[in-house]
Amino acid sequence: MEKNSSLTNEGLILTFKNKEQMYLKTLYDDHSSKLLGIISLLVNDEERRMEILEKTFTRIYLEAKKYDPIHSSVFIWMMRVSISVSSEYMEVQLSEIQKKFWEVYKELRIKKS
Repeated sequence: MEKNSSLTNEGLILTFKNKEQMYLKTLYDDHSSKLLGIISLLVNDEERRMEILEKTFTRIYLEAKKYDPIHSSVFIWMMRVSISVSSEYMEVQLSEIQKKFWEVYKELRIKKS
């Protein structure tokens, strides 16, 4: 799919606020692999990861009106949504899942160094 260069990610999410579903595919194409990588840090089972990714994009669509570009980039907001959905799906406190995410993230950064 050729990217729509006239819309930035922020523009896509703001358009999303108006429930224009056609931009969901562009956001999915741009960010699904990165979000799946984040979910993979938290969930080992492939089937569960894919379910969480699907639920993440459903939540992104439903809660697009909550996105505020002043507070974060689209990707950071979407990352937070994916962590929240992972927490709910796994029935784990959000604080526990956030802690696990940052521990794994730090460990990966150390290995890269």
